[in-house]
Amino acid sequence: MGLGLLCAALGAGVCGCVLGAVPLAVSAVEGVGSAAANATLGAVVSAHQGSPQPSDEDHPGESKSDRDDRCAELQADVPAVIELRKGTGGKPEYRELQLTGSLAYPQWMPIVYKDTDAQGWRPAVNFLQMDFTPPLAALPDTGSDFIAYRSLQSDSPAPSVEFVPLALNFSKGQGTFRWNGTLYQYALAHTLPCFPPPPPH
Repeated sequence: MGLGLLCAALGAGVCGCVLGAVPLAVSAVEGVGSAAANATLGAVVSAHQGSPQPSDEDHPGESKSDRDDRCAELQADVPAVIELRKGTGGKPEYRELQLTGSLAYPQWMPIVYKDTDAQGWRPAVNFLQMDFTPPLAALPDTGSDFIAYRSLQSDSPAPSVEFVPLALNFSKGQGTFRWNGTLYQYALAHTLPCFPPPPPH
């Protein structure tokens, strides 16, 4: 999902996605029926109970039970996620993120390629030139924005699967963009949902 977009738009190094850390995401849910998907989700919910719960400013007032359910669903169906920020000199840069670690202790981590720095950052050139509707807002002077996305079109013959809505975890704006003839939906967050962010360097 999204690999063609990343390979074409974000740089040749992205085509080596399999070289990054093994993601925790059970995104094989795309290709399985609902029974298997529900079994996977049940296992993730069980493992998630009692795991560290970082604060989440995008979901104030949420009960622990609702949060556990929401985060377990995210863990079982992780979308593609990009972190976007102003880098040195105010120029935009981005990195890809994925969930890694154990089921009980997942963490967001950058994917590092040969054409990124040690923390996975690279200049955001083509990414910002995609046809975002509505357009992305200006980047914050400090901190990052997080963009979750997935294709709205699928050539897969696999049974239809109901995905977790992106806006459930990335709730500060949403829309679509088109790249190389494929339509994608996106949603935004000011903080990474549910799980600890990459460690500072």
